[in-house]
Order: sequence, then C-alpha cells, then structure tokens
Amino acid sequence: PVRADATIGVSVDQEVADRGWYVLLGSNRVTTTAVTDTYYRFSLPATVVDAGTALPMYVIAVAGADAETVTGVWAFQLVPDQGGQG
Repeated sequence: PVRADATIGVSVDQEVADRGWYVLLGSNRVTTTAVTDTYYRFSLPATVVDAGTALPMYVIAVAGADAETVTGVWAFQLVPDQGGQG
C-alpha cells in the first residue's frame, strides 16, 4: 500500500543501470530520459492515487543509447493505503 505524496524508491543491479532504465506509472514515464544510476526515487503525486484504484508501476530496462529496445520489465501494483498499515 502507498499513500499520496509518498516517496517511491527503485533500485536495480549495476548491469541494468549501465545500459539504462526508466519507470512508468500506468502508461506515463516518470523521467524523460533513461536513468543510469542504480537507485532512483520520486514522489508519488497525490493526483494519481485514487481511492481504491491500483496503479501499475513498471521498471523498464533498455539497451543503452537505444532507449526503445526493452531488455527487461518488472511490474508492480501500487495500491492506495486505505488508512491501515502501510
């Protein structure tokens, strides 16, 4: 479970970072260019956390300068915190 305005952190192996990767929230990229560090964090905008609606988050590994060639995908569901633990 996640709360609106939460900070989301994503960590990848060095091999993935060397080639580049990016994060998608739904169908929207969080960054305009590929990330080349092993760790990236961002704030989850309150506007994307609708009560009761899960938000898909994808970590997309790419092949170096050709950021359109996907080499790996990790999928997650960010579920809005309904006031419980999380």
